[in-house]
Amino acid sequence: MVGLLPGGGGNPKDFPDYWNTACFRAYDQGKHLKPQQAMAMGIVNELAAPDELLSKAKQWILDGEKPFSLGKKKD
Repeated sequence: MVGLLPGGGGNPKDFPDYWNTACFRAYDQGKHLKPQQAMAMGIVNELAAPDELLSKAKQWILDGEKPFSLGKKKD
């Protein structure tokens, strides 16, 4: 599984709602999640089979999609 961890270049103050979420509680407690669980919690944007991962990632970059967290950020 590939993912970005909180603090990977972002400022926690930019995402105040994050700290009260099931996502943070899972991260804070070191829980292992199945990909479908992470998707349901909004931790990941999309799932891909291992053989599709690189092509999907490249297409996502080319499409210019914003990271899911930035799309949910309140102005």
